[in-house]
Amino acid sequence: MGKLKKIAMVFLLFVVSTGVAFLIYWAYYPMEILEVHGKASTTPQGSFISKPIGDGNKCILYTENLLVDVNIYYRFSFYKDLIIKKVSYELYLEDAKIGEGSFQDVLIESVLTTELPTVQHLLNVEELVENRIDLVEAASQNRGLQELRLIVKTSTPAMFLDFIRIGTAEKVSEISLDINIIDTVNVLEFEWKSGYTTVTDCNPGEELVGELRVWKNGELGQNLEAEIIEVLSDGSFRPCTRFTIDEGFTEGYNTVNINWVTPDSPPIDCIGYSVCLIYEDLEVWTQIENDSLRVYRVLSLLDAFSEEGITISLSGRGYCSGEAVNLKVKLEIEPSLDLKIESGTILYNSGDGQNMIIAETSTIRVEPGIEVEVKIETYCLDMHKDNPSQEETFIIYLEHEYAEEAVKLMNSLSRVSWEHRTVKAIQLALWAIIDNPTQSEVSQIFRFSDSDLEDAVWLLDNVGVDITQKNLFNGS
Repeated sequence: MGKLKKIAMVFLLFVVSTGVAFLIYWAYYPMEILEVHGKASTTPQGSFISKPIGDGNKCILYTENLLVDVNIYYRFSFYKDLIIKKVSYELYLEDAKIGEGSFQDVLIESVLTTELPTVQHLLNVEELVENRIDLVEAASQNRGLQELRLIVKTSTPAMFLDFIRIGTAEKVSEISLDINIIDTVNVLEFEWKSGYTTVTDCNPGEELVGELRVWKNGELGQNLEAEIIEVLSDGSFRPCTRFTIDEGFTEGYNTVNINWVTPDSPPIDCIGYSVCLIYEDLEVWTQIENDSLRVYRVLSLLDAFSEEGITISLSGRGYCSGEAVNLKVKLEIEPSLDLKIESGTILYNSGDGQNMIIAETSTIRVEPGIEVEVKIETYCLDMHKDNPSQEETFIIYLEHEYAEEAVKLMNSLSRVSWEHRTVKAIQLALWAIIDNPTQSEVSQIFRFSDSDLEDAVWLLDNVGVDITQKNLFNGS
């Protein structure tokens, strides 16, 4: 081949390749500047289901199905409209393909954003939890979100000068979108409080606040309720009350307060209370049985005497003042008991010894099957009788014949400083009210000092008793 022919062949090849490259560029360039983006949302379908994961205080919450809505948007920055012959799409959660579809003959307007019809897919979340728990657990660590991958393939005839078809122009775009597939509820901490004090037990009628610290991820549900459950003596449970929690339950960290007043008269078989957290009508957390709130019935000493299943005995100790009475209590039934020993309660001696009056109010906690024995601070009401012996027992009557000033004196002792609150001063003040004896009469059976008399005067003045009318303080 001659030299000129070779040059001509090279030149021709250059022209042809340049022309083909130009044609391809001209035909495909509009597809290259075609922008594709999207957005996605989910709508719960069916009933909610919960599944505990992790340490037991955490659970995932999901609906049977999720309706996934995906919107695809095109923007074509070119001087003319574009006709897309076919748009095909595939939906993936990680590597799991969950759906596909296509659209035909879509007009993409120049310069403007064009929205395709909404892509809808019904995601079977139950199946996902069963077969791909890894995807669900990953979502639980990511605010309930899972990555939805949308792969869009756009195909249109490649035309030169609008009438010469030179092939098919294609563009494949991958879009990553986050969708909410589950909610996660994790109870971090719980405690009952009475006032500002953390408590593990309560009395009937007591105002309590249960403080829950909860971490919540996801946006499928918002409805949060608390259910109080009675713990029964046979180990079973019984619903007590259920109410909606007022505080908003939002994404992230929540401090939730359960404001509750324990029933005034709990059922006799109720030994405590537990609490459940109800989210969208599903139990997502419950207080551990061993940490349940223990309930203690409150009974006065008088009421406990007539209560079945409670054995009470009161006996003397040979003294007339101070810790002069021995109390034994045994509880044969559930629940536990707070026995209230009230000041001013009159104890009647079953024998010939003195009747006694209880000094200060106190509470004794009694557990079933365990006998409790304590000494009670009491004082003599009958100066001229013998001290109650260990063989003598006491009973309680609602009515009594003693002066109300005696009861008033006993009720005041809890507010008296220890400076004036001595055993001998209290006994002297009490005898001054009941028997109005002289000093010589008292000194025959009871040793006391001038300071004891001064303290007795102070105690009587404190409750409004006129000491000028009392023989004990006129020096006789």
